[in-house]
Amino acid sequence: MSIQLSLRKVNKEYKKKQVLNNIDMKFESGRIYGIVGPNGVGKTTIIRIISGLITEYNGNLEYICNGDNGNIQEFRKKAGFIIEEPNLDKSMTAADNLYLNAILAGTEKDLDYDAILRKVGLEKDKKKVGKFSLGMRQRLGIACLLVNDPDALFLDEPMNGLDPVGVKEFRKLMQDMAHEDNKLIVITSHMLSELQKLCDEYYFIKDGMVVRHIEDSSEIEDLEDEYMNIMVYQNE
Repeated sequence: MSIQLSLRKVNKEYKKKQVLNNIDMKFESGRIYGIVGPNGVGKTTIIRIISGLITEYNGNLEYICNGDNGNIQEFRKKAGFIIEEPNLDKSMTAADNLYLNAILAGTEKDLDYDAILRKVGLEKDKKKVGKFSLGMRQRLGIACLLVNDPDALFLDEPMNGLDPVGVKEFRKLMQDMAHEDNKLIVITSHMLSELQKLCDEYYFIKDGMVVRHIEDSSEIEDLEDEYMNIMVYQNE
């Protein structure tokens, strides 16, 4: 399946403050996109609009599936979102959380739960989620999205709390899903050195606007240097 999601002239205000200003973005299956920028520039707001959590905004979301115009609500049903922290039941184990999400998705009879937990490195962990580290909860959150075999993932700071091994495993999982399974993946993160190893394409957000779009990650020698040039030195 080939999918494409576009944001066209998207604007959002909070209490008369312009948070997003004419945002244009295009995401396609088979690629990993990084959205980068300082805190408070609108990165999470963009994902909330795509997810449907924010409904009052100006502009358009356009969804194309296999070359035909699609319904954005249908897209959302087959997309997974983690915004801030995953929504987990901390009184349950990882496996129980996975099963609960599968029931909600209607896929509980068709899944290999051990295989999904293996993908995120949690197949052997039997303790309650309340005793998990932040990194473990992030990994379980991603596992819970996989029960619905999503066409797209939108992840807000998903590498927070991951140790170096966890980051490496996360990178491989995302790259396999995008490049082998043809998923569309969008990630916001401040971990620029890791994003550079992960993403195919970047959008730089500053003051609620896209100030640079890099379509080929190989064009960037050092993402941290590029970030500093755009976000800091251009103001001097």
